Amino acid sequence: MIFPVVLLAVLAVGCSSSKSDKPSPKKSAEPLPPPPPEPSVYRRSCLKDESCPWPEREAALMDYAGAVYGETGKVGFTGTDSAFLLTPAERSYVVEKFGKPENSPEKIFSFLDRSRSKFLHRLAFPPDPHCRKETAGSPQQWAHPQLGKGLVLYGYHGCGKNYGDQLAQSGLELSIGAEPQEWAFFLESYGVLDHRVQLEEVELFKKMAQTMDIPLRNALPVRALSKEALLEAVKISKFSELDFAVAVLFQGVTGAVRLNPRVDPIAVADDLAPKVAAELGQDAAALRKALDQYFVKFPTFVEAAVESDRRIKLIAELSNRLSQKKLRREVERLAKERPNLKSLFMIGAIHTDLVREVYQTR
Repeated sequence: MIFPVVLLAVLAVGCSSSKSDKPSPKKSAEPLPPPPPEPSVYRRSCLKDESCPWPEREAALMDYAGAVYGETGKVGFTGTDSAFLLTPAERSYVVEKFGKPENSPEKIFSFLDRSRSKFLHRLAFPPDPHCRKETAGSPQQWAHPQLGKGLVLYGYHGCGKNYGDQLAQSGLELSIGAEPQEWAFFLESYGVLDHRVQLEEVELFKKMAQTMDIPLRNALPVRALSKEALLEAVKISKFSELDFAVAVLFQGVTGAVRLNPRVDPIAVADDLAPKVAAELGQDAAALRKALDQYFVKFPTFVEAAVESDRRIKLIAELSNRLSQKKLRREVERLAKERPNLKSLFMIGAIHTDLVREVYQTR
């Protein structure tokens, strides 16, 4: 430590002349600590722009993955379009949870896939064995002069990885992240059933939308099991409301057994019958008895499954038809609010015709 000159003079008073004549030794200065790491500044467009410098693109990818796939509040993904920031703390969080992206298309996909898988794992929803058979197809796409573009991700409900793979492999994920102001999400039964029936794909797209301020809407305004669709189905078919309710109950029982083969189907039917009856406005005891009669009429599983699918398909087709005008009006309204609107529809495969009709009708 180097003492001020005045202090040295004071300390010298009263000391022997031999000591006071000697110069005070100087200590070497301690090295300064390294400066704290600075935030990484990047443009959001670098998520999909391969011409961006890699450090900037890396920061964009890490900020996006941390905000969408990480725990809420850990990473912000905020800023203006030309000046987003990834803070050192956010970078450390992403590296710890998901690792770092590398500069190649394959490695970027691997980084996003790894991040998404950890998000789905954190949801801890029961796995559906059917999802192992699902493969990611290509999103269906349509364009309309007034409605903009419509893109459909479809598949088996509950298979979040399949929907996520469609999103990533098609390049849609990075396009959405780079320009979220142009997008709207339409999720099947959003705002109607999503608070009661939790599905991986719905939680995934809800997190994306909430992170990037993307509008969320219901892709199926008249759901297949609504009273409106059931009454319309009764009008044009030989089936009663109870017949359709039996088909729904049958699929509920088989779905539960598929998830857990050790459960007793009879006990599952007893448990589900009151719930399905309440949902469809039927008497629980009458519905449970009708299921037993259904198995007498269709004694093999294959026969029962085929008949159930036939009834469910009829209701789904009617819900598509009844939903078409309502869905189109909502897309038209958003198209006026968002120039260059791109609408992403997340629906079951049985409802893809609904979106096609909306965009092909001039």
